[in-house]
Amino acid sequence: MVRNARPPRPVRPWALGLRIAICSILLVLGLIGMGVSLSQAVGEYSAAGRMASAPTCAAGVDPTTTSEDCVGTVNAVAPDGAFEIDTEESIELDLPPANSENYDWVDYPGNARFDAAVGDGTSPTVVRAEYWEGQAVTLTAGDQGVTVTTDENPNNLGGAGIGGALMSFTLVLIAVLMFIGIRAIRLRWLRPGIVLQLFVSASIVLGLGAFVAGVCLVNQPARVALVAAIAPPVTLGLTGFVWLALRSGRRSRARLVRAVR
Repeated sequence: MVRNARPPRPVRPWALGLRIAICSILLVLGLIGMGVSLSQAVGEYSAAGRMASAPTCAAGVDPTTTSEDCVGTVNAVAPDGAFEIDTEESIELDLPPANSENYDWVDYPGNARFDAAVGDGTSPTVVRAEYWEGQAVTLTAGDQGVTVTTDENPNNLGGAGIGGALMSFTLVLIAVLMFIGIRAIRLRWLRPGIVLQLFVSASIVLGLGAFVAGVCLVNQPARVALVAAIAPPVTLGLTGFVWLALRSGRRSRARLVRAVR
């Protein structure tokens, strides 16, 4: 006896409307986040270009307070070493002249080598700070000259913007997948099969990869080149693994059906 195909369950209008509303909200938030983050990245990398070509501050100009487009360096003292706050590090700089009570509190992404060069405050350490438009953008310490870029460095601000764009892109992918699951398959716009399974699985892998890469860049914005070199091949490799797993599972089920018959 052949069983009749199970009819699809009717969808309540309010439930469908709620799901579409959630999809729309996620899509709008993701697109807005991507636009804002990419605009930040473009603006900050443009500022980084200006910083790279900025002249040295003229004699008599204090680089720690000026708003001019110039670069200057000062030798400051870090009397208390570095302080760790989550993935961020902070350092207090005692600016020259000595005993002037001029201090600058600078944040930078965590860097173990730089922290070791600065020390724990047991003995004051001299830190060479580079300033641009009145903001500390790089710090150098130790005999080996270990250098870190600060949170105010436009290259780091641009990297954080790219990280935010990748995380927002994940929201866009989630919205697209939810829309496909709600409408496309239900209305048979897309036929179930290996291609659809690969598309959905690859989208999930891409979304996870974008989210992880975004989190990494927000925490370590100076690692844009490293993330760009690692994330694409890892994502492609995982997608290929998913493709092989899907094909293997499909063939196994086909062999099982033939054996039963």
